Amino acid sequence: MNHVSFMCLLFSMLIVPLLHGQTTPSNANQLFQAHKWTEAAEAYRGLTQEKPENFLNWYRLGYAQQMLQKYPEAIKAYEKGLSLNTNAPLLKFQLSRIYAALSDQAQALKYLEYAISAGFSQVENIEQAPEFAAMQQNQVFQGLILSAKKQQMPCMFQSEYRKFDFWVGKWDVKISGQLVGTNTIEIISHGCALLENWVASGGGTGKSINFYDPVLSKWKQTWVGAQGGPMEFVEVRSDENAMIFEANITNPTDKKTKITRLSFTKEANGDVRQHFEDSFDGGKTWQSTFNALYVRV
Repeated sequence: MNHVSFMCLLFSMLIVPLLHGQTTPSNANQLFQAHKWTEAAEAYRGLTQEKPENFLNWYRLGYAQQMLQKYPEAIKAYEKGLSLNTNAPLLKFQLSRIYAALSDQAQALKYLEYAISAGFSQVENIEQAPEFAAMQQNQVFQGLILSAKKQQMPCMFQSEYRKFDFWVGKWDVKISGQLVGTNTIEIISHGCALLENWVASGGGTGKSINFYDPVLSKWKQTWVGAQGGPMEFVEVRSDENAMIFEANITNPTDKKTKITRLSFTKEANGDVRQHFEDSFDGGKTWQSTFNALYVRV
C-alpha cells in the first residue's frame, strides 16, 4: 500500500464517521468515564440505534440520562436493557434509585427487592445512595438492607461461624496477675474467620487464623509463631462459652508425638481463660503448660 492509499484509508476510518455524526464505542466510553453526561447520552443513543441488541449501550444510556436527572428517558433505556438481560441486578438497583428520586417508594422498594434477589449485595451503595434518605426508617427498606448484608457476608449471620466471637477483642494476658503479653482478636473475611495477633511481654509474636470448616462441621486454628513451629488444631467440642481444640504434634528432634489440647473458656465477667495441656499417653493423663487469663482492655 502506498502512502496516498494509506492516508485515504485512515481518512475513511477516522474522519468520515465524524463527518456523518457517528460515534465509536471507544469515544462513547471516554465520554462516559469523563462524566460528560450530555455528550455520553448522545453517543450511547446513537450506539443503541446502531446495535439495539447490545445491553451495555442501553445501560450506559440509561445511566447518563439518570445523571442528567432525565428520569423518564433513563427508565425507558433501563427497561430496554432489562428486556435484553432480565437478570441485571445493577440495572434494577439504578431503577430503584430513580423511583426513590421520584418519591415513588413502592416502585423503589420493588426494584430494590428485585436487585437484591438477583444478587445485588453492595450494602454500602444502598446505604449511601442519597435517593434513599427518605426511606431510612422504612421497615421494608431496612429488611432489604439486611437481606443484602446476608448475601454480602453470609458468615456473619450463621450461628456456627459466631461461636468463637467471645474471644474477639483487645486483651491483656495474665498469669497469676502478671502480664505476659497482649492479644488482639479481630473478625476478618466478612465474619468467616478470626485473626489472632499475639505479642509476648518478652517480645515474641505469633498469629493464628481461626475458622469454621463447613465440610467437617468443626472449627480449626492454624498457629505460626515468630520462631516457626506451626500447629494445626481441630475442634473437639464446644458450646456458647467454650471452644476446645486438639492437635497431634511431633517433636522434630526426638520424633515423639504428643496431643496438645487448647481450651478457651468464657468467664462469667467476660474474661477468657486460655489453657494449654499436653498428653504423651494418648489422652489418658494431661500436663498443664500454659494457663492464662485474658482481661479485656
